[in-house]
Amino acid sequence: MTQFDSMDIFVDGYDLSQRLGFNSYTIKNSSDRLFGINRSIEVEDSLNGEVYLAKFNNTRPVLDVEIARVDNWGNPIPIKNKDLDELGRILFTNKTTKLECEGLIYYGAFVDGTSWRNTADLGFVMLKYELLSPYCYTNIRSNEKKITTERIIEITNKSNADEYCYLDVEIKQLGISPINITNLTTGESIVINGMALNEEVQIVSEYKEIFSTTNPTKNMYANIVYNKHFLRMKYGKNRIKVTGNCLVYFRHQAKMYLR
Repeated sequence: MTQFDSMDIFVDGYDLSQRLGFNSYTIKNSSDRLFGINRSIEVEDSLNGEVYLAKFNNTRPVLDVEIARVDNWGNPIPIKNKDLDELGRILFTNKTTKLECEGLIYYGAFVDGTSWRNTADLGFVMLKYELLSPYCYTNIRSNEKKITTERIIEITNKSNADEYCYLDVEIKQLGISPINITNLTTGESIVINGMALNEEVQIVSEYKEIFSTTNPTKNMYANIVYNKHFLRMKYGKNRIKVTGNCLVYFRHQAKMYLR
């Protein structure tokens, strides 16, 4: 079972196909893939066999990644020692890596590998990639706009693994008025007061962090008004209203189930 088949694979931005000729390949004659999520239910309260309180425990999976060297027509080409040396240098680093395939991103590390070659040096490499999270992710998506008074921006959250996706924001003040950002779809908002002209501020919504990159010692929490959460987006289209005079840069990354 391999998670990827006949696809280009990128590791930390390194294109294994273009640089080394390695493409994902089905070696074990199985097209099965991991799908969704692997989890268990931990019962916290029950009565007569009926569960009243429970929580889910998600498991971080290990992906099978099978690759072979092939030409542009899919024909196998030799794997030399220098190819394996360079492949090992890229894959087995002493840090976590970012694996990209089919428009999705996986964070983790290669934890095991085996190779096989015949006398003509034709063969394959079978790898195991352990994820840091039970999920994969979309590419980081951004949206930059200039606001003079008020503007509504539509941003789509494609996450199928969470009810909400957090929206991060970078703001550059172009005037003197407060900056008000409201997700009209959820009703959540944040108002930022006291920003100086040309001051730049970043908001990390998931961790409720806000700080001035122009003046790092400034206490931004004393200058904001917000709901229980900073800014989140529901699945689908979200209408984001920005009031003020500023440059605003939205950024989000959607959490996805394996497929």
